[in-house]
Amino acid sequence: MIKLLVLALTVAAPKTAADKEAEKLARQSMLEYNVGDFTQALADATEAYRLAPRPGLLFNLGQCHRALHHWEQAEFFYRGYLREKPEAENREPVELLIREMVTKQQAEAAPAQPAAPLATAPPPVLVAPRRRWPPWS
Repeated sequence: MIKLLVLALTVAAPKTAADKEAEKLARQSMLEYNVGDFTQALADATEAYRLAPRPGLLFNLGQCHRALHHWEQAEFFYRGYLREKPEAENREPVELLIREMVTKQQAEAAPAQPAAPLATAPPPVLVAPRRRWPPWS
């Protein structure tokens, strides 16, 4: 199993108010993710990306969607991360995550297999009582 940590937004010296707010939101998103509040982590990471579009946040968004079982969205963000950061050090594990998301999407799209019929005893055979011949005997 591949275990990846949420990447942090690294801004050496925030220059704008938007950069500062994005860094604050990214840190908050990481805390929320680490305590299992994936919905709020997703919201904060999304807002951080809107303020300061950094490739690492695309990965974070993929991780949040993956934790929420949003396979298609997770795949989308992982691909975006690799597109924006083609030299990513974690490229190979992210490609594995993309394949995992595709597999999960296919599994959910596949029609459910009908349940095997339960093994039951055959119905009782009704046998007519044996008639004696002649009937008066």
